Amino acid sequence: MSTDAVLSTPLIISFGLCGPGSLVFETVRPRVQFRPRPHAHGRWRYIALQTVCQPGRPKDLAQIALQHRATANTLLLNQSTGGVGVTDAPDSHADLLSRPLFAHLATVRPDGAPLVNPMWFLWDEARGVVKLTHTKRRSNYNFFQSEPRVAMDISDPDDPYRYLQIRGVVEAIEDDPTGAFYKVLQLRYRGTVGEVSDREYRVVVTIRPTGFKVR
Repeated sequence: MSTDAVLSTPLIISFGLCGPGSLVFETVRPRVQFRPRPHAHGRWRYIALQTVCQPGRPKDLAQIALQHRATANTLLLNQSTGGVGVTDAPDSHADLLSRPLFAHLATVRPDGAPLVNPMWFLWDEARGVVKLTHTKRRSNYNFFQSEPRVAMDISDPDDPYRYLQIRGVVEAIEDDPTGAFYKVLQLRYRGTVGEVSDREYRVVVTIRPTGFKVR
């Protein structure tokens, strides 16, 4: 079965890495049980009954998966722990998305080392995406190109044990030559709008969540 056929089928679709530069699409018909398979390190993971592995660049594969995510019931399998991701923002922690709190953004450097930065952000509830402002002169701009998968953590300053974790994929990077979106975030976080001196380098980074974790 071709990848196009799999993606056009109204089934549950999950996707994850299946090798260097490849993405696995797993489809499951309603009422069909997952088949457990032993995982390395003694854990169990669940493998869908029908699998297609599509080669390609990670960024392109992420775009393919995200394009079809809106037209299918998406079940994300956590390949490392066997857990099931939640793809909708939980109402119990909606305030952490709406309040002007700092998000800690985790990216991956080309050498595989993690990097975490505090970031301003805006939750676009209508589209279900997170938006950030960045510049083309910063390291993360290049990291997004080589590894679009990212993670974010937003903690409640009134209760440090309460937090929202977001796992996602960089869906788009768009130029913001006037700094318009940066001004939106200035107003959100500072209550005032000032000059954007580096506006010619500004971009808007859109992150599509693939899973949430709360506490």
